[in-house]
Amino acid sequence: MKKIMLTAMLAAFIVSCQSDEGQPLTSGNDPIAVGFTLIGDGELMGDENITGSNLVIDNEADWNALKTQMDLFNPYSQYFTETDIDFSAYKVIAVIDELRTSGGYDITIASITDNDGQLVVDVENSNPTEANVTTVMTQPFHIIKIPNTDLPVVFE
Repeated sequence: MKKIMLTAMLAAFIVSCQSDEGQPLTSGNDPIAVGFTLIGDGELMGDENITGSNLVIDNEADWNALKTQMDLFNPYSQYFTETDIDFSAYKVIAVIDELRTSGGYDITIASITDNDGQLVVDVENSNPTEANVTTVMTQPFHIIKIPNTDLPVVFE
């Protein structure tokens, strides 16, 4: 009887120690959320002549050029949570919507994920409801910073 129990325990031990090599715990394809910090968002008035675009800024000169262009008629950057960025540690991502002929539009960076070796920036646009429409030119923007990385950035 002791031999049977010893054999059963040894078999259970061997089975429980089997290697899962070749079977990763995760698929490797699961997107990983990337944290970001809001720098600023709002609406330009259209006089700044900024083309609607998705920007990845990795140096101070480009960052200063964007702030200067945004501040051409109104001091938008004074409302940013920060304006001095350490580009050795961070990148700035800015999404600027196209010029709209009415108010109520919005653009938002909803999330950023590391997905198969690239950063995927999920940009959401919302249209005005009838109650929110104004007859003023607007150009929504959303600006964040992320930890510095060499991964390519894709906007969706």
